[in-house]
Amino acid sequence: MRVFTLLALLALATAAAAVDYWPDVIGSTFTFVDGIGEIKTVAIEPGQVGGDVRYDWYSHDEGQNCVGYEEYVFDSGTASCVALMQSCEGWEQDDIRSLAPGILYVNDTMNVGDTWTVVTQATIPVTVELTYVMTVVAAETITVPAGTFDTLKLTVYHAQGLWTRTYWLDSDLGPVKTDLWELESWTGIVTNESLGWGALKSLYN
Repeated sequence: MRVFTLLALLALATAAAAVDYWPDVIGSTFTFVDGIGEIKTVAIEPGQVGGDVRYDWYSHDEGQNCVGYEEYVFDSGTASCVALMQSCEGWEQDDIRSLAPGILYVNDTMNVGDTWTVVTQATIPVTVELTYVMTVVAAETITVPAGTFDTLKLTVYHAQGLWTRTYWLDSDLGPVKTDLWELESWTGIVTNESLGWGALKSLYN
């Protein structure tokens, strides 16, 4: 919902060594659509916690009238989810949890065959141990309503919940497709093979 100038982007890239495949341009917005036409909107805003470079990934799910966020921290070229919150109409209380260490969705290297495991302590409000296994399973060219993208297909396995989620990641825009949602439109990020944000960030990795 707020857009950095190019100078600020360069400073952020230099300071945080942010990796590709995960958007970190504050002010960017994304609109996703599912198979039955329901809309999910996402916006990147500054994080509420001090310290390292952070941002909040806010979303609004019209179908369930839910609002949620995932907060990420960029540290030494990594993108980790450190907090989750979801609030839905009719719920008695919000679902809020903090994660330490954060869930590392995007590694500092992203090659087909790469896999990494994160064991985190989730406070919800009691503390439980959760294990996530991330794997880059393929490089795929996919077409969604927003266009055609060269992506890396990433799976996230939750060992305790016994579920797997799949993300198709574009180097400039991050997730352009998930198991349920496809990107329909976006604002705030200029994507171009030679001059896109992903290419700009790679200069500082």
